[in-house]
Amino acid sequence: LAFAGWAAMRSSLTQVLPDGDRTAATVRPLLPLLFTVFYLQNLSGLVIGALQAIHHGYIGSLVLLTGTLTQLVLALLLIPSWGLAGLATAQASQYALMLVLGWQLYRCFLARASGRAVPLLPRLASWSTAIEVMGFSLKAQLANFVNGLFEPLAKLLIGHVAGLNILGLFEVAYRVVVLPRNALVAG
Repeated sequence: LAFAGWAAMRSSLTQVLPDGDRTAATVRPLLPLLFTVFYLQNLSGLVIGALQAIHHGYIGSLVLLTGTLTQLVLALLLIPSWGLAGLATAQASQYALMLVLGWQLYRCFLARASGRAVPLLPRLASWSTAIEVMGFSLKAQLANFVNGLFEPLAKLLIGHVAGLNILGLFEVAYRVVVLPRNALVAG
């Protein structure tokens, strides 16, 4: 999905960005790096989730902390000279480190629990399993996308139809309901 997004954004940047061509000329060279960051972020999240699935979530938190500290140090070093590309490089480095470190730890814990060596790269059990996982992933992505649209669309419609006073009341009521719910879900 990241690469499809890159292709779509690359062709329509001048229509989407303010100040069209000038801003697009600045942003266009960064798009591959930004979508690489997005891709690495998803893969590292998968590995952190795998650590949680085998009851080593605390190790996943340490990997996340290590990645965040790495990004902070690299951002402080790279942003003054590279600008926005320095920030994107720091983020890519963060997620790449988290991916490699988390995967190696996952392999070690799995090998220790099973008593067998775990291959460096996973092997597909079967095409039918891969298709089933891909179908589930696409449905989950679609559900997350639609869920992410709810709040901004609701605010847009309420503000347009009922006015800013009612929108303010909706915002307060929404926060009263959502913030405690998110705290409970987060654990």
